[in-house]
Amino acid sequence: MRQNVFSLNDRKKILYVLFLFSVLGNIIDIVNDSNSWITISFNTLFISLAVAALILNFRSKISTTKSFALIVYALLLNILVSWAISIVAGESDDLSSLRSIVITCILLPISGFLLGKKHSIAIGSVIILFAAATALLPTSNYLHKNLFFLVILITGYTYGIYTIISILEKGFKNERRLLTELESRNKDIIFINKLSFKLANFAPSNNFTAITLRDIKSHTGAKLAVFCEYSESQQALLVKAFEGEGAVLKSAIKIGGKKILSTVSPVSPENYRRITSKKIEKLNSFTELTFGAIPEPASLMLKQLTGISNIYVLAIMVSGKLYGTAMLAFSRRQEQPTPELLKSYSHLIALTLRRSIAEKALVASENQLRRITDNISDVVFTTDLHFNTQYISPSIFKLTGESPEDYTLKKVIGKHPIDSLRLIKSALSEEMEKENNPTANKNRTRMLEVELYKKDGTKIDVSTHLSFIRNNEGKHIGFQGITRNITERKNAEAALLESRKKLNTVVETIPDLLFHFDRYGRFVNFYQTSKTHQLFIKPNEFIGKSIYNVFEKPLADKIQKAINRTLHKNSYEFEYEFFQDEVKHFHARCAQLNENEIIIISSDISKIKKSEIQLKQNSKELKQLNADKDRFMQILAHDLKNPFNVLMGFSDLLLRNYKNYDDNLVGYYLEIIKNTSERTYTMLEELLTWSKAQSGKIPFEPSQINLTELVNSLHSEAATIAQRKNIAITHNIPNNLQIVADSNMIKTVIRNLISNAIKFSRQDGQIKIGTHINSNRITIEVADNGIGMSQADQERLWNNSNPHTTAGTNNEKGTGLGLLLCKDFVEKHGGKIWVESEVGLGSVFKIQLPLLN
Repeated sequence: MRQNVFSLNDRKKILYVLFLFSVLGNIIDIVNDSNSWITISFNTLFISLAVAALILNFRSKISTTKSFALIVYALLLNILVSWAISIVAGESDDLSSLRSIVITCILLPISGFLLGKKHSIAIGSVIILFAAATALLPTSNYLHKNLFFLVILITGYTYGIYTIISILEKGFKNERRLLTELESRNKDIIFINKLSFKLANFAPSNNFTAITLRDIKSHTGAKLAVFCEYSESQQALLVKAFEGEGAVLKSAIKIGGKKILSTVSPVSPENYRRITSKKIEKLNSFTELTFGAIPEPASLMLKQLTGISNIYVLAIMVSGKLYGTAMLAFSRRQEQPTPELLKSYSHLIALTLRRSIAEKALVASENQLRRITDNISDVVFTTDLHFNTQYISPSIFKLTGESPEDYTLKKVIGKHPIDSLRLIKSALSEEMEKENNPTANKNRTRMLEVELYKKDGTKIDVSTHLSFIRNNEGKHIGFQGITRNITERKNAEAALLESRKKLNTVVETIPDLLFHFDRYGRFVNFYQTSKTHQLFIKPNEFIGKSIYNVFEKPLADKIQKAINRTLHKNSYEFEYEFFQDEVKHFHARCAQLNENEIIIISSDISKIKKSEIQLKQNSKELKQLNADKDRFMQILAHDLKNPFNVLMGFSDLLLRNYKNYDDNLVGYYLEIIKNTSERTYTMLEELLTWSKAQSGKIPFEPSQINLTELVNSLHSEAATIAQRKNIAITHNIPNNLQIVADSNMIKTVIRNLISNAIKFSRQDGQIKIGTHINSNRITIEVADNGIGMSQADQERLWNNSNPHTTAGTNNEKGTGLGLLLCKDFVEKHGGKIWVESEVGLGSVFKIQLPLLN
């Protein structure tokens, strides 16, 4: 290692001293007469060599160190040759020996030390070996004999001095290195401090990266400095600023064109992780720097032209993300920047960027907030703890008609009516009391609805949201809030309340039931408290529950289907039945409230349903009656046609031939006419009676009657007719049997039954009339032993649409209306009539009547 104990001037001084001693010594040898021409020649040669080395050093052809080394080794060779000649030729004297001892023991070791450790060891070893060899020669004089020991002594002393000087030299060297490092660091610190002050004064809108790039390049002496910004969308580094020596920039443009100064460096995820993890990287090529954007041949050519060999890349991290990179390029011979400087620079740039981004965001936020507060109708304000206004947004003018300045000077007592002031005071007291509770939410908000005076003295309703303003220690120092005009809302609420009262009145007067359901079939509400008694359970027992928990599944399914249809079509109607003591019928109309809820209005239509059923029944009966009437009229026309044909025929015969007929024949024809007329009269009488019964013109007048007397009277009436067939009529009715009935109707019924019995009885037949009493009913029977009837004929007896008639045993005719009339009269009494008959064995007609009081 080259020694640096002495400065260049000190080295020159020692060189001159060494040159002087060497030249003087050789001159002394030359002028000494005892020396041979060989010694003189050699001394002359050394003098010439020393002078040449000194002249070359003066002219800066060779360095002082090389001149020094040349003279030292020439002097060493001069001494060794002089010793050798003096020993061999015997030309030695004490003066020359003393000169040689001084030079070899003092000047040469010191000179070797100045040249370096290797030179010192080499020179010392040669001197010691030569001195030892000289001391062993028998021809040596006293000085030569003791030269070895003197050299060893002086060499040891010199080595000790050398060791001490070496230790001092190391200390000096470390001190110089530390001083150099401290000086460099001090310069770096001063640079970073100056840069910090400069960046502190930059506005967020200024582009400081170019200026800082120029500063770091100037401070470090970099040949090229580039700042790139990372684009997340392109996943690449984009050049934003660069600073470089003119020659470097020209070389770059010459190789890659101007586009090389705006090279886009693609950053893969792997490279992104590498940059952000290493923070500072030392690269060897522009290809590696640009992740392949600059080809390797271009990178090598650029390095050769610019001399750049070391490239430092600094990752600029902001909020944990890569913002960009700063690049510094140096040649191999340049002093390289320290890692501490690079770290400090990148950290300072990152902090400035973070501050710049934050300040820009803050400015944007403030501008946006100002635009909002200047344009919104809501009023933003701050107050002290006594509710005195400190700031109010310009929108206060829209609210009250007062400027922010006038409103700020106004006392709180002049802003609100007394009731509102009491409300505000109470709310603030409560909030201040909560502050004493350590668990209270520090970010809580209090909402107040109060009245506020406008400039003209009128009052408006406002809603104010209040919260505390706190200092860094969290202590409350004032209030902040937002006030909104809610006068229209208050008026709307009052109108809505009034409308709701009217609506409730209307709803309560609606006879129908009103239910509120959600889309899932849950009862939301029932609005008619006055109609709770109409429900089978109380509203609080079904509100909030599912219809499947209240109704049977079939009805619940029907309601859920109605809900789904209504939400799809906006409205829907359906009917359902519900059993509550009796089956009730309801008609439901559904209407959609919103996308999740509907209203169902349920009307009780049980009476309407009954009326519909009755109407259908009446319509059916009316249709049947009309059909019966039409059929009856057909039959009646047919039955009346024959008697009238007989009457007209025989009348015509008598009218044309009565003079030619004898009395017997005329009497015969007249009897036929008489009998036909009687039968026709009877038929018309029955028809008239039946018609009156059908139209309700025969009054039903029940009274207490003696059934025994009534049957005896009818028995007497029928006896004459019965004698024609020699038919016996008997009855076993108890004496004085009293019943409650319509006398005329019962007489007509029994008369018709006796008449039919005579009609269908054979000659010498029997007719029996009897009664049976069972509990609260009486049964009257009229039995004969006549021709009887089949089951089919029995079923046709009571058909109004087709009255059944059959000729009697003596070919007696009838209309078939008699039994129908009997049926109507019996049913008016709440009784019934039926027949029990077999063909050839006779018939038994039975009447069952209730025993009425």
